[in-house]
Amino acid sequence: MRAGIIAIGDEVVSGDVIDTNTLYISRKLTISGYTVELRLQVPDQQESIIRALDYSLPRVDLLIITGGLGPTGDDITTCVVAEYLGFGCRQSEKGYMLLEGAEEIENDVGMIPGMLIRVDNSELLLMPGVPEEMRNIFDRFISRTSASSKPHLTFRTCGITERMLHEILSSVFQDLKGFHFYPSWRGVDLKIMPDNQEEIQNIRERVIEVIGDYVYAEEDIEIEEVVGEMMRREGFTISVAESCTGGLVESLITDVPGSSDYFMGGITAYSNDAKIKLLNVLPKNIKNYGAVSERVAEEMAQGVAKVFKTDIGISTTGIAGPTGGTPEKPVGLVYMGVHINGETIVERRVFRPPRGRVKIESSTYLLFMLYRRLKRK
Repeated sequence: MRAGIIAIGDEVVSGDVIDTNTLYISRKLTISGYTVELRLQVPDQQESIIRALDYSLPRVDLLIITGGLGPTGDDITTCVVAEYLGFGCRQSEKGYMLLEGAEEIENDVGMIPGMLIRVDNSELLLMPGVPEEMRNIFDRFISRTSASSKPHLTFRTCGITERMLHEILSSVFQDLKGFHFYPSWRGVDLKIMPDNQEEIQNIRERVIEVIGDYVYAEEDIEIEEVVGEMMRREGFTISVAESCTGGLVESLITDVPGSSDYFMGGITAYSNDAKIKLLNVLPKNIKNYGAVSERVAEEMAQGVAKVFKTDIGISTTGIAGPTGGTPEKPVGLVYMGVHINGETIVERRVFRPPRGRVKIESSTYLLFMLYRRLKRK
């Protein structure tokens, strides 16, 4: 099954908005058994949309279109597609346009539904460009397609680069055909679509054998959800002490519904004075070792657990940049601590700039440290 994607919007073409929709759709299509033949970006212009349709429709079995379905004057996608295909186009009570004859796919997080229509031997799906709305509609659509039943493997990893994963797996498998790597600042996702479905369990076992230390999930779930469920299962409570990550770890933890079952609170102690007064870090350790040090990360994790009376305390202290680095302590250096019931471990890692990447990678890796610690229990 061949698929194509057209993202429509002046802001997408200009680069003012990052096109995360196409990436999301491509991944979902690939693991659902489709071959993505094309991905196009076009502005909110009738001529551009028509040229994209002329090029795409003869080449695919499924064409996905996102963007330009709203109620404003530049949202012309629906009516351009309708005219191109010879269908009617009518205005809804809320001002957006509907493609007559199309099956509407419910949108739980917005007002504009998805619109699915068959064109000769192909299907065409129109969806709004707002990422949350698009995902809500597309997930509902892809879950019911026949292609989605094709078996596949998913491995979510942390603490290892795409290059390292590729090298390790190349030493085990003669051919990495069907292996798809999706790197981000939070880790690398590995999706495997084997040609021989009878070998899928054998492939899984071999993959786990060589990269299992870096895998935290075998489904599309974030690390904060995984550790949240582990803490809930064990009856643990947690608190967080942050410096360089500025509250991002707490934000990730509380993004999970029901996190109030185990998350008791956090302290963002950015200054040395705050570390001393709020977390009971010893002034002599900051003087002797520096605020960015193993000893301070250890005391921050222990201190926050004591303040909130939690089973677990975790911490970050580092240099997010772009300034503040030295040869001994470069930009990107972060110490991360995990304290559980009297035992504290600290890891030192140097993450790559820019500042945002350092914060995201270190926050994610800290939760991965916690995952590995909880897994040992």
